[in-house]
Amino acid sequence: MTFPSIRRAIALLATGAAITVAAHGADLTALVTSATPTFTQTVLQTIPFPGHGYYTKLVRTEIPPGVAAPRHVHPGLEATYVVKGSVTMIVEGQPDRVLNAGDSFAVPANTPHLFKNGTAASELITTYVLEVDQPPMRKVP
Repeated sequence: MTFPSIRRAIALLATGAAITVAAHGADLTALVTSATPTFTQTVLQTIPFPGHGYYTKLVRTEIPPGVAAPRHVHPGLEATYVVKGSVTMIVEGQPDRVLNAGDSFAVPANTPHLFKNGTAASELITTYVLEVDQPPMRKVP
């Protein structure tokens, strides 16, 4: 079952510069901390797990050079494949890892983490396994 991506522009003021972010609901784009012009997430597919209280969300994320996301958590597993570019993953309890195109990583549910993009544009494909009626992410200190 495929659902079309819902996009809306959100104007943010960061480091004195207005930036535009394409977003779907409360996705990671709402947490971007860089003044880079665009950070895009496209929901490719959402599939409910009937009777289990979970659903999966498949997301393509396009990240311009130098963009970083603040520490955050998801209420379920995050499994990501790096399609192009290079990102540094910082996951609580693990050493920092630089991941390049062809690499993948997983973040357990409710584990604080963040990423920093490298000097070139990156693209990620992520599957989230999320709890129904829970926000897909929340920022943490």
